[in-house]
Amino acid sequence: MDLMQHKTQFKTFLQLQSNEPQAMLDNRKDAFENFLKIGYPTKKHENWRFTNLTSLARTEYQFSNGLTTKIDDKIISEHLIESSHRIVFINGKFNSDLSALESIAKQITIKNASEYFSDINQNYNKNDTNPFVLLNKAFVSGGYYIEIDPNYIEDKPLHILNIISNENNDVQHHQQNLIKIGKNSQISIIEENVNTNQKELFKNTIYNIQVEENSILSHILLQQNHTKSKDLNHIFVEQQDNSTYKTQLINIGGDLIRNDLNIQINGENCDTDISGLSLLSGKEHVENYTVVSHNKPNSNSQQLFKYILSESSEGVFNGLVTVQPDAQKTDSQQTNKNILLSKNALMNSNPQLEIYADDVKCSHGSATGELDEDAIFYLRSRGFDLLVAKTLLVEGFAKEVTDKIKIDSVKEKLNTELLKWLHNLN
Repeated sequence: MDLMQHKTQFKTFLQLQSNEPQAMLDNRKDAFENFLKIGYPTKKHENWRFTNLTSLARTEYQFSNGLTTKIDDKIISEHLIESSHRIVFINGKFNSDLSALESIAKQITIKNASEYFSDINQNYNKNDTNPFVLLNKAFVSGGYYIEIDPNYIEDKPLHILNIISNENNDVQHHQQNLIKIGKNSQISIIEENVNTNQKELFKNTIYNIQVEENSILSHILLQQNHTKSKDLNHIFVEQQDNSTYKTQLINIGGDLIRNDLNIQINGENCDTDISGLSLLSGKEHVENYTVVSHNKPNSNSQQLFKYILSESSEGVFNGLVTVQPDAQKTDSQQTNKNILLSKNALMNSNPQLEIYADDVKCSHGSATGELDEDAIFYLRSRGFDLLVAKTLLVEGFAKEVTDKIKIDSVKEKLNTELLKWLHNLN
């Protein structure tokens, strides 16, 4: 969409939001004006030089009709995760009928984020320069708010099923999700994004995540996208003293998928563990951009991103770790490993370190290559055919990431999807 189309849409959109508080409307206007000043990024911008936005910019995406149309029960059953609290959102709106929250603790608050839009827009990410974050703040219309009270220890993980269901062609969704983990609490959140049709979709989501003192959050984001999906995620995390944040970003397909992850370690003795697995085929394109900023001493961070690329797909990993002067005794490792299953697949990798403290232990590394021919020969010499040999090697390559998932039902689900993806390649 060109900027004139955005202007027309924004004028109409504001009229539909006339009942909102004036502060929220003002926040929307400010964000939109800043977006117009910046415009769409081009390949001349360093952090966007591998991102082809031509198709996104040319498509005239319409807004969802907002209707919570009936969802086939089969969709729920297909994405069932045993022993979890199911939370269903349709087009960014909470659906209590399809959710299973009967036994959920009173210490967990789950609401539509619309009740907090004004606070979120005003108080988070004030100095935004990312045009898609600004576009989100202008047009946001859905999302969730989850707050975990202090001293809560989970009985079962939360399973968020975010279903996009719309009959319109070329739909755009702008959502904001807020997760607040209270002091001394522990919770796991599994989130799946599901699109029920095969039409053009532009999904633009902001996550604001707060992990308070002595708390632990495990966040698994599973994205299975069809070939017409463009999915941009902007994940902002703040950690306080003695907190742990773990996330697995699993990307299976999609025309253009980009995850921008910004973690501010604002406390001492924190642990941060980020991992990702991306499975790409056709002309699919997946990017992971990470910024991990160690702002206090005595904290650890680990990053492990793996890509498996076939046909003419493209992957991008750009990771930056910064260690501020006060962040002595920091220990940080950053690793990117990739397998190319085709001569036409392409991977761009750029791990980086910026260190302003002298008593630290930091490392980074990247490796890209094809399947090991000696290993294939060995397996074939033991009676395995070529397809089985390649499948075993790819499974073993992915295992380092999948083993970080400690919920057995989720790990089994992911392994099943990996085998299905490999089968479809042959």
